[in-house]
Amino acid sequence: MHNQLLEYLKAATGMSHHVIAVSLDVRGFSRFSMSTDSVDVALFISKLYLEAVRRFRDFDSEVFFKTTGDGLMICVPYSEDILAERFSSTISAALEFHSDFGELFAKSQVVNFSVPERIGIGISRGAACALLHSEGDESDGVTKGRKPVILDYSGHKLNLAARLQDSARPSGVVFEARKNLELLPQELQERFETVSLYVRSLAERAPLDVCIQKDAVELRPENTRPFGLRRELSETSATKAQLVSEDLPPYHLHLLGEPAEGTLEVRFRRRRTKSEAGIGKSLSVRLAEGLHFTVEHGRGKWYLRIDWQAINKEMPDFIAKATARTKFSLEAHYEMF
Repeated sequence: MHNQLLEYLKAATGMSHHVIAVSLDVRGFSRFSMSTDSVDVALFISKLYLEAVRRFRDFDSEVFFKTTGDGLMICVPYSEDILAERFSSTISAALEFHSDFGELFAKSQVVNFSVPERIGIGISRGAACALLHSEGDESDGVTKGRKPVILDYSGHKLNLAARLQDSARPSGVVFEARKNLELLPQELQERFETVSLYVRSLAERAPLDVCIQKDAVELRPENTRPFGLRRELSETSATKAQLVSEDLPPYHLHLLGEPAEGTLEVRFRRRRTKSEAGIGKSLSVRLAEGLHFTVEHGRGKWYLRIDWQAINKEMPDFIAKATARTKFSLEAHYEMF
């Protein structure tokens, strides 16, 4: 087989194709393979491949399949005139495969051991690079003979399908939402929910809109927020005497960088008085942006403009209960790249 591949590669060329990329992955396969004899693992995998090929080949004989160890990468070709029909067929096949997977081997007499019962499926569509080998006579610049042999596919959409499959946990179907949901008939659309998803290496700062299968996919926390963020703290302090001063000017609290959207929290703290329960612990209140502080940028730096006068006006009881020497701290908690 490898000798034939070497011959194919010597005359291989690249061509852009439009495909629907489908990535299948068996959940719990590593644990299964560690506790099961290798012969039985091979039997399970071969049966899995046969069933997947049968289901996704039914609507197009030119579908490309590539094994990935414990799953498959499938590329379904399409053209503009059959896009809606082809995409709907692919989604339907994926949903049915997911639904049937738990009982897929129940009727198999040869499979008499426990097998994984969940599968994750990620789907994307668009241009991909097809690695081709053309067979036949190429005289007069025209290839005569059999159709080109597709050796492999590569490209961004295949990577995206694999990343979306990794997000389809504990199981289910996830596909890129961009102009894809509208291709489906209403009964299929209703089986999905559109959400924002952060994807490592592909969408780390700005999320993608994806469609997740209802009642199956549960997004992990790391996919609901930007990647590469680190938690930071900037703080300052003031005494009660300073706070009650009518001429205390605004304070500029420097930040280490631009806070990521939705991560900034500013808290105003003071020590408890002896008359309050929990001596030695602190009390805090959350400050409001636009009222007690503003986020500003200047000369390449980010900072908070703290309005002490507004804080004093809005929280007289919180400040009045402190002793003369009590120190108040102001803490800005935020995340940044």
